[in-house]
Amino acid sequence: MDSETELRWAQDSDCGAIARVELDSAEYECRREPIGLGVVEFATVWRGRLSSGTHKVVVCCRGESLLGFISLAQSIDQGYINALYVAPESMRQGVGQRLVNQAADLVRAHGGTRLIAEVEPLNEGGARFYENLGFFRVRQLPSGLILFFKSLQGVFRA
Repeated sequence: MDSETELRWAQDSDCGAIARVELDSAEYECRREPIGLGVVEFATVWRGRLSSGTHKVVVCCRGESLLGFISLAQSIDQGYINALYVAPESMRQGVGQRLVNQAADLVRAHGGTRLIAEVEPLNEGGARFYENLGFFRVRQLPSGLILFFKSLQGVFRA
């Protein structure tokens, strides 16, 4: 990551880029079911999530380019990561780790003590990513997703 890269709260105007990044990187996720929406429709979904307050989204940008984003669902102190996507051309450049570290800082600042993420069962790259950041594979959920957990007590950075 370089000094030209910034982390900030997502704005309504970011929703198209957020949708594009998720759609472009979804193939690496090994989804059991495709998203089934185009960029315009998916941007509308993200716009609704942001405006309702159910998702708190941090974006990583370099200039006008959105490199990736992380979304915390529910209240920030719960530490539930419901989306983490990095643009394919920005993968393996520290964007994902920087976003997870930012989420951990936000959760701690709101009194939370953990991060939780769910990963598609065939997404071994995603599973390794979380494990490399200190998450533990907990179990497979009834939905089929794999639950990951990381304690933030006494931990400062991955």
